[in-house]
Amino acid sequence: MSFSFVQSGGVLRYEEGGSAGLRVTATIAGLLAIAFSWVFVDIAMSMGDLSTPAKIGGLLASIASIIVFLGFGAYCLKLALFTPRQVVTIDSERRRLVLTAESPARGRRESVHAFEELSTIDIGEQRSDEGPTTFTILIGTGAKSRLEMGVFDDRAQARAALRQVADALGRPV
Repeated sequence: MSFSFVQSGGVLRYEEGGSAGLRVTATIAGLLAIAFSWVFVDIAMSMGDLSTPAKIGGLLASIASIIVFLGFGAYCLKLALFTPRQVVTIDSERRRLVLTAESPARGRRESVHAFEELSTIDIGEQRSDEGPTTFTILIGTGAKSRLEMGVFDDRAQARAALRQVADALGRPV
C-alpha cells in the first residue's frame, strides 16, 4: 500500500494510493474462483452411486474444493469491493480532522472530528512471525474507535510522520 503526507499551508493531507488494477484483478480472481467451483459441483453430481470408498473420497474432495473455491472467491470480492481507500485532512486553521473513506461497494463516507474530540495520538506496533515489525500512526477518534494512518517498516520514519501529524494537531509528541 502506498501513501503520502502532504503539507500545504495549514492543512496536512494523508492519502492512500489506490490501485484500480489491483481491484480489477481481485474482482476477476474472485469471480473466476466462484465460477470454477461449479466444476466440482458438476463432478459431485455426476458420481452416481457412492458404493466404493474411492467415490466417497472423490465426493468429499469435491465438497472441500467447492468450499475452498467459494471462500477464496468471496475473500477476493470482499477485498476488491469493500476495502476503503482513505484520505485524512487535518486542517489546523479550522481545528478539525476530516476522514474520507471510499470503496466501490460502500461509496464515499465522510466523518468530521473537532480536534477536541481526538483522544490520543501514538505509534502502534504490529509484530509478525512471518515478516518484519511494522508501525502505524494511531489517532483516537472516540471512546473505542481509532484511525490508522500509514504502515512503516522503520520506527524512525513512523516517528517523523507522527511529529508531522502532532504538529498539525497542535499536540506534543
